Amino acid sequence: MDGINTWYASKAVAELGLKVVVSGVRCDELFQGYSSFKQLPRLVSGWRAASRVPGVMALGRIACNAQARRSGNSRWRHLPEWARTMAGALVVAPRRVQP
Repeated sequence: MDGINTWYASKAVAELGLKVVVSGVRCDELFQGYSSFKQLPRLVSGWRAASRVPGVMALGRIACNAQARRSGNSRWRHLPEWARTMAGALVVAPRRVQP
């Protein structure tokens, strides 16, 4: 997801004539710097199990739509469908997940 950011940063640095840049891109994943890396697998596993119960997806959509309106973060609207996979959960999960 940081590919575009990295490209723009690399382009700007190249225009300055620099050959080497040290960045922290992807270090957070390497060193497991966010608590969400531990919490997301539990979220995905729990949501997969819960989504098999009749009516849970509909309730999840209602709750997530309300949270999207409250927070102003439209990603919440996608959580019920996308939270069943790690890739989807990484895209829609709030960036600051509390421990």
